[in-house]
Amino acid sequence: MVLLIAIVLMLSMFPSLTALSGSLYSAVPFMGRYFGPIQPLKFLFPVVLYFLWNNRSRLSLRLKKALVIGLVLLLFGTLTGGLGCGFPPEVVRESAIFILGIGSALALMLFPEGIFRKTIWAWIAIVYASVALNVFWPAGLNFLNMHFFDPIRRVPIWGEGNIKFLMGFYDNASLGKLLAWLPWLAFWTFFVGRDETKVHRAVPWLFLFGIVLSMALVLGTTQRGPLLGLIVGLAGFLLHRRFKVKDLRMFHWGAVTAGIGILLLPILVPKPILQARILELLQPSQNSEENANASRLAVIGRVRLWKIAGKSVIEHPLGRWCIPPQEYEQGGAINGAQHSHNLFLEQFVSRGWLWGLFHIGAWVYALWTTWNRKRLADSALLGGIATTLGLGLVDHPWFVINHALILGTLLLGGLRSPEPGPVESANHGFKPDQKTRGARPAS
Repeated sequence: MVLLIAIVLMLSMFPSLTALSGSLYSAVPFMGRYFGPIQPLKFLFPVVLYFLWNNRSRLSLRLKKALVIGLVLLLFGTLTGGLGCGFPPEVVRESAIFILGIGSALALMLFPEGIFRKTIWAWIAIVYASVALNVFWPAGLNFLNMHFFDPIRRVPIWGEGNIKFLMGFYDNASLGKLLAWLPWLAFWTFFVGRDETKVHRAVPWLFLFGIVLSMALVLGTTQRGPLLGLIVGLAGFLLHRRFKVKDLRMFHWGAVTAGIGILLLPILVPKPILQARILELLQPSQNSEENANASRLAVIGRVRLWKIAGKSVIEHPLGRWCIPPQEYEQGGAINGAQHSHNLFLEQFVSRGWLWGLFHIGAWVYALWTTWNRKRLADSALLGGIATTLGLGLVDHPWFVINHALILGTLLLGGLRSPEPGPVESANHGFKPDQKTRGARPAS
């Protein structure tokens, strides 16, 4: 069973099979409205639930209580937030992705160590293979998107009047987030459960150098939010090594490495992207809205969305999944935005204060508990959590399944109960309750 679930989770890092969904859902429209595009995890998630039920004794009582409370608040917020909007299918689908993401990440944490690592490495291989196709064989990538993933995605080519950016199997916004998360996930996955004193001391520097180079790939997607998140993640990692671990060497040389990476951006990132997404934003003469360029107008529009969302939170404490278009127009946001572009604010808006407070509290607690650990794996995990918090200030990634898998993995990684001693257990810090140590192992 573990192997089956692992394969499903590996395949779930691909985007949904939108191109293959049309014929099925034209015959069964109800399924299309409530299930969305075909995705393996959607149909095989009952197997994940069965696995979790069989291995429930391996979870701490505190985590079980938190999961139950979170599920109740999520369902209650979904009900109260959706009722005022006629309860459209999208409300059900988005809430279901929370459950899929957290449940699947929980199963991943309970895998044997070898399968856990292989699943994460498969995610990394899939995403970076799509980047390689994007760069070296765009025609092949276009073929896959046309016939399997999403037909509307087409790699931009020089000479067509478009800025050439990275998109992979995804759109550029999704790929930017994945490229910001996965280097931290690789760093953490390599060291969690290992005795770091037996690893060659050059290995952490290779991971850190890869994270710094990822800034160029992230900006190559044109996305500034994930770049901001990656910078915040690097700062969190270095501060943890400096103040919690007292590792001055890694702090100083890591800061130098990060600075070199930032200085290399003008060389590694195509000039049209650098000009349109960074340099125009930094122009001091573009202070008024009337004279603002497209880059600065995007920032102004994002601030307007936050103000509209904040007003909705105050007026609808039980949540309101749909904000009427006229409210966006009155607030000056007329670009058809469907959410607040904020990881935390959106939960208050769509599902109310109870779920919103629980959601943000879980992330703060995960950050705090990770900060209080001292292993290199914990520093890398903290970098991933800090990256999420940074990009979450300007975007809302929960509603995409492959994003939810990574978010759930980072969140549960921070919430796990650490084992005593220098090396964590094979189940990554999840341990059975004292009263259930004789329970049967994973299927």
